[in-house]
Amino acid sequence: MMRSFPKLLDVFFASVCVAALASPAQSTDRFFPNQSSTSPNKTYEVVATSPDNDRPGKSLPFQENFAYSLTEKSSGKTLWTRKQSNNERHSYENEEASPIQIFVSDSGWTVIRTCLDDLIAVDVAGKDRWHFEIIENGFTKEERKTFVQRTTAGLCWSGFSHFYFLDVAKRQCFIVRPWWGRRIILDLQSGKNISDAPEIASAAEKNESEFVISNLKNAASRYAAEKNAWKPTADEKTATYYAGQLNIKEAVPLLQRLENSSYSGISRSRGVIEEEGKLDLGSYSVFDFRQLTQISLRRIGVSPKALPIYLFEVRFNDFNRNHIYEYPISTIPRTTAYLDVKPGMTPEMVLAVLGSPDFVKTSTDAWEYDIDSQEPFTLKIEWEKNLVTKVEKQSPPAWKCLNERDKQITF
Repeated sequence: MMRSFPKLLDVFFASVCVAALASPAQSTDRFFPNQSSTSPNKTYEVVATSPDNDRPGKSLPFQENFAYSLTEKSSGKTLWTRKQSNNERHSYENEEASPIQIFVSDSGWTVIRTCLDDLIAVDVAGKDRWHFEIIENGFTKEERKTFVQRTTAGLCWSGFSHFYFLDVAKRQCFIVRPWWGRRIILDLQSGKNISDAPEIASAAEKNESEFVISNLKNAASRYAAEKNAWKPTADEKTATYYAGQLNIKEAVPLLQRLENSSYSGISRSRGVIEEEGKLDLGSYSVFDFRQLTQISLRRIGVSPKALPIYLFEVRFNDFNRNHIYEYPISTIPRTTAYLDVKPGMTPEMVLAVLGSPDFVKTSTDAWEYDIDSQEPFTLKIEWEKNLVTKVEKQSPPAWKCLNERDKQITF
């Protein structure tokens, strides 16, 4: 089978990255599509539209001049409208930035998340009540250092993060749960950042668990109907990741069904061919949703199936000859086979022994295999000139706690 691999998700930043940019010439272009959201009880709908998205021909980046409106769905009555403050194109320092997400509660409150990760709360009467800067005022200094990544599209942190309203302890809250698990809890009336008190934490965990199960059920139902055409939504990916982080045992049968998915949303292709006609460590596609299910299954305490995560490419100067490397399936379990991996082996030899790695570190091409033995560990394999240079056992295993693997997967 002949197949070429596109470059890594050039448009990914348009949904998850925060731009702090003075000029498009200095950065990756960002596109801000129209937004809409309906309250959980289906009472309200909030919409944000920009005239820049209605222009014929090729879309320009950095859309602005958004108009917002809140509608009562049963009557069709528009309750309020508001406009994004007038910006000089691409100058976001003192003006309201364009939206990347909007949320509306059952009571009609709207929260706008801008591309600079400011939150703007608008009450049911259409009055702006507060602004909150997530990165500056919500994160600790250590979180900004550890979890916020700098990219050509700005600061990036929010993949697999969850934003939601919560009514608890006689107060309305808006919660931001970044992928690393700590909650930022904002009082909806005042915009003040309040503590994760036991009563709030309990209600938030219940809400998050319901979010996980609801989305996994939807995903499993759609997958059963659509099979190879199935594609997970952003919420379904987030729910899959949270299932393991929250240790939701009820999610196991759903994860095991979804583990069979062959959806691939990530591919990578290196610009330089190191050795023509050989497997290229830097060119591959990833069954990234399967990867999520397997990480969560392990975190819940269940060993996943022996299914491949990575398909590597054999590359030629004539790119039409590029093709997927088909490696043999070993019948020897990893728990003993790993002992046969030695320095000096080629990638093809390692694949014949252990099959697909569970994780490839993009910065170094290092491979990681999760070994589900009685005392689980991760086997890390390092490379130089397409030969194994180092084989190292890591304990506890990489999936057990938040680390560089989570940062790469949630990016």
